[in-house]
Amino acid sequence: MIRFLYEFSFYNSGYLLILDAAEGQGTTNLHVRLVLTILLPMMTIDIRPLEKTELHRFQLFPFGTMETHRRRFDLQQVGKLVFLVAWWDDLPVGQVLLNWIGGDGSGVPPQIRESPEVSSLFVTQSYRRMGIATQLLDVAEHMTYAHGYDQMGLCVAETNRGAQHLYAQRGYHDSGWPPYLARGTYINQSGNRRKWEEMRLYLVKSLGEARSMTETGDEKKQAAD
Repeated sequence: MIRFLYEFSFYNSGYLLILDAAEGQGTTNLHVRLVLTILLPMMTIDIRPLEKTELHRFQLFPFGTMETHRRRFDLQQVGKLVFLVAWWDDLPVGQVLLNWIGGDGSGVPPQIRESPEVSSLFVTQSYRRMGIATQLLDVAEHMTYAHGYDQMGLCVAETNRGAQHLYAQRGYHDSGWPPYLARGTYINQSGNRRKWEEMRLYLVKSLGEARSMTETGDEKKQAAD
């Protein structure tokens, strides 16, 4: 599947034309068959920490439960994490947690728990491949080095090659710790508690380069002013 994105304006309004095409082999030449066309108003994504007055908007969010969202919001209120949400107008379309104390308590050695960590990165299916996950990670990393940290960590399932590729492109690499077994319970959309377990890798990224680039940009801006 190949996705083409075209931006254009119509009556002074911005729109995004999304074309999903599937490659197929014709009788003599490779041809492309259009399988889906969507016309959407140009998306302006706003990423910010979740506020209490916005919690009710997660009732139809296809990831987690209201109980989970409330618990994470409460942790944000006491300063343990930042619940970052990607909004398109009043609709939540993505999320990521920035945990100020890294590690998930289920196998990560305590020596590396002092680095902040991102977790629960999720983008609604209909809004994927539009750069929203990248924007969420950008904000989380910026907040991390703005608070004086030089390293960010995260856990990823050993079998999730797609996520590993995304993180590798952003500069995350294996921490050197062996894969570990993580397990726990969760409540599904039906309200039933289920057990889960998976082998995970722990990845880290140095934020020193990003910090240097930001400081250089700030210096140039001050000089221009």
